[in-house]
Amino acid sequence: MPEVWFQMVKPTVISTFAGCGGSSLGYKLAGFRELLAVEWDDNAVETFKLNFLDVPVYHGDIARLSGAECMKLAGIKAGELDVLDGSPPCQGFSTAGKRKFDDPRNSLFNEFARLVKELQPRVFVMENVTGMVKGCMKQAYLVAIKTLRDCGYRAKGEVLNAMYFNVPQSRQRVIIIGARNDLEIEPSHPKPQTKPYAGHCGTYKRKIPE
Repeated sequence: MPEVWFQMVKPTVISTFAGCGGSSLGYKLAGFRELLAVEWDDNAVETFKLNFLDVPVYHGDIARLSGAECMKLAGIKAGELDVLDGSPPCQGFSTAGKRKFDDPRNSLFNEFARLVKELQPRVFVMENVTGMVKGCMKQAYLVAIKTLRDCGYRAKGEVLNAMYFNVPQSRQRVIIIGARNDLEIEPSHPKPQTKPYAGHCGTYKRKIPE
């Protein structure tokens, strides 16, 4: 089977807030073809480029990246992308911080939602800290879910712990998955794949407000 044909049938992904490429590595191992990475930090971009030689990078502020330019860089049209991935900065939600609604880093979620609306990927995946659904920040989570649903998606979030997915670390994160309405698919989250290592404790999945 020609290699070019194999490359064409791989599901595609664009990674926003790509960092050094943690999510990109996961998608690569899962058989995805990454069309574009979006990251503004100089050191992160330098590291990313060393690890993913064949992935183009938009090195700049995501707020300045229009959907049209994003699609041009990735070589796609609206609706063609399989997955838009992103982990907007979480410091404003983290329980380790001051947890202020007006933290300017919280607004970067809106840039992710904007690209979801403009690119219309079949699916999006967004990750954030569990502080997003705790205490006073639950309202921010509900606003985020409504915003993503208003983009034309069925969106659902769950708290997952990495220790149930072959990771030797108890690390809980909110994972929001959205499927475009026309696909008529209800988004779902994975079930545990492994038992936690000795000494770990915690809940695999916790229901959060919809």
